[in-house]
Amino acid sequence: MKAKFMGFGLALAMGLWTSQAWAGEESGYVTNGDFEVASADDATIPAGWFLFYSKNKTVELSRKAPRTGTNCLKMSVQGVKDASMGIAQTISVDDGRTYSFTVYVMNDPENPLAKEAHGMIGIEWKNASGKELYRTSSPEWDMSLSRMRWELQRVSDKAPRGAKTATVTISFYDGEKGGEGSCYVDDAEVEMKK
Repeated sequence: MKAKFMGFGLALAMGLWTSQAWAGEESGYVTNGDFEVASADDATIPAGWFLFYSKNKTVELSRKAPRTGTNCLKMSVQGVKDASMGIAQTISVDDGRTYSFTVYVMNDPENPLAKEAHGMIGIEWKNASGKELYRTSSPEWDMSLSRMRWELQRVSDKAPRGAKTATVTISFYDGEKGGEGSCYVDDAEVEMKK
């Protein structure tokens, strides 16, 4: 699998994130979770996120269907069986605390998901040396995803003992027999319960 690291800012490289107190939770907004700022390295990718893909880069910023602001992320099949791709970002965490990663997704009305195309979000928990401890994934979204309205996707879990960082991922797959179509993603956010 190819890995391309795009637009890491100093704060991301250090694993820092912003937080604010609100009703029993702290919201740590991932850098550029609204996808409004493009990477200086590649204007089709959001700044502060890194890209991963197995064959073709089929993720890009789009002005076609944002939930908020002027941009959202468009993810399309690669046209290759078993292909995978997505974007990710690493944040600092405190072990024993519960974190929730959310995004909004919508099927592309002009090129909807079909066959085995599907996506999901996840949290990969890592220790101080960067070794993955384990990962947590959301339920998948697929061709049943609405073409008319944005749907909230959420994955929540407690950071395991020894976790120092978490990589939040937005992943998209062609499926074992191949898939078709595209979907839109917007407004990525991480919350930590007090």
